[in-house]
Amino acid sequence: PYAGTVIWEMIMRSNDNGDLIFFQYYDASNDIVYNISEQYTFLINDVMGGLFSPIELNINITDTLNIELLDGWNWISINLSTINSSTESVLEILGDNALFVRSLSGTATNYGSEYGWYGSLVMIEPSQMYKLQLNEPSELIVTGIPIDVLETPISLISGWNWLGYLPKHSSRLSLALDEINVNGAIILSQEAHSQYYDGFGWYGSLEYMHPGKGYKLYMPESKSFMYPEI
Repeated sequence: PYAGTVIWEMIMRSNDNGDLIFFQYYDASNDIVYNISEQYTFLINDVMGGLFSPIELNINITDTLNIELLDGWNWISINLSTINSSTESVLEILGDNALFVRSLSGTATNYGSEYGWYGSLVMIEPSQMYKLQLNEPSELIVTGIPIDVLETPISLISGWNWLGYLPKHSSRLSLALDEINVNGAIILSQEAHSQYYDGFGWYGSLEYMHPGKGYKLYMPESKSFMYPEI
């Protein structure tokens, strides 16, 4: 299966058993260094892989999400796994333009120019929607690794959920929520809404879901679902 490809033999040295080794990949054509997902715990005289069964290493390629924000309240979500997911780190770029952020659970955080973000909401999670208040239009820029939607189940409660959008690309509502086929389910954005009807599907003014946007989803019953690959 590796015919026609290039395979490298690597000889690695370290001082002691148990040393943790990290890998990076240098792309000379673009002069970019990429992080690699896999790590290796050093073992003296260890041999891994071979010509017909090589060890595969996977590059972590980061992506950037740009969210245009309005003066006042914004319903937002992020679809990237960030190195530091603290509220202060994710929203740092907004500076004094930010006022307040809150989650469905009621945890909230205020921003002050003298002390930064302060409150009980300490982490921004990709599968959640957040309400963010600004005092003037701004742009939120988030950098991280794209979420693997097929490995990220989302648990929904009976009643209202604040739902984040995880796929990298925009999608028609009927495709994004294909696994949510519960009669009476309702989804809201800040501009539109739709409802699910048995035998018909989603109907209403909300037809597409977009990265960076947040949604309120009413479920008549609890359910777990995953977004498809868009």
